[in-house]
Amino acid sequence: MRRIYTVFLAGLALAACHPAPPSAPALRAGLSQDGRVLEIQADDASPIVAAELRPADVEPIPARKIDVIRPLPLREERPGVGVGASGGSSSGVDFGMSFRVPLGQDRRPRLIRSTALIDLPENYRRGGGIVRITFADDNGDRRVVDLPAP
Repeated sequence: MRRIYTVFLAGLALAACHPAPPSAPALRAGLSQDGRVLEIQADDASPIVAAELRPADVEPIPARKIDVIRPLPLREERPGVGVGASGGSSSGVDFGMSFRVPLGQDRRPRLIRSTALIDLPENYRRGGGIVRITFADDNGDRRVVDLPAP
């Protein structure tokens, strides 16, 4: 039985040290209140460097403005203590205590919030085409994400 616990704890320690895979960017795209501007917001480890609307019937429309806010604050993992009680009149009262201790360093990438604004043409048909968003990291590696146009 002791061997099973040792193997389990060793596997748990190895899993805790493994870096998490990169996640997909959190993207939001929608029209402004007046319906003339497409607003795109992304929270990702890399900033937006280009964005364009590619309607089915006209030339691609590039973003008029791209803003980058570096970096968004992360919630820090701190040591903690929790105390609780449960029970009732017939079962008695049970007390519990828990401890939280972060192990290792935080390896999550710092998130960068980027926004892009694309002016829509007068004859824009809603839902026609795609929105192409290009992200680039500090090394120059580019990643392209396509979304259906709103």
